Amino acid sequence: MSSPIPLFYRFIFLWYEPLNAAYGVYLTLVTPNVYLGHYFPDNSATWNHEYDFWFGQMAAAFFYVATSQAILFRYTNDIGVWKILNACLVGWDIILLYSYWIASSAQGRDSPLQWLPGEWTKWSLTFGLGLIRAAFVLGVGLKEGKPPAKTN
Repeated sequence: MSSPIPLFYRFIFLWYEPLNAAYGVYLTLVTPNVYLGHYFPDNSATWNHEYDFWFGQMAAAFFYVATSQAILFRYTNDIGVWKILNACLVGWDIILLYSYWIASSAQGRDSPLQWLPGEWTKWSLTFGLGLIRAAFVLGVGLKEGKPPAKTN
C-alpha cells in the first residue's frame, strides 16, 4: 500500500529534518564553540563548562525532534499523528524564531544586513521548515478524506 503522505513531506520529515536535528545534537555536545559561532560575532561568546547544562538541554531537544520524526513517522502513515507532531513542532519553531530575535536584538543586530552566515542559515531553515510544517498541518498537498484503516 502506498503512503498517503506526499513524497515531498516524507523526504523532509523522514530524512532531512531528522538529520538536521541530529547535526544540532552533534554541534551542541561535541563542538559547542562552532555552534556559538553561528549565533554570535567573533569573540563575543565563548563556550565554558558552566554552560554544559544548557548545551545538554538543547541537545536533548534536538535529539527528541530527530528521533520522534525518524521513528514515529516511520512507524505510522496516520496523517492525524503526523499532523499532531508537526503542530507541536510549529510551536517549537515559533519559540526558536523568538529566541533568535531576542538574541539578535540584544546584540544590536536587528537588521538582516547585520546577520552572520550562521544566522541566515538558522533563520531560513527554521522559518522554512516551520512553513512546511504549518502547510502540512493545514492539509496543503494532502488528499482529502479519511485514510484507510490499518489491517493486522
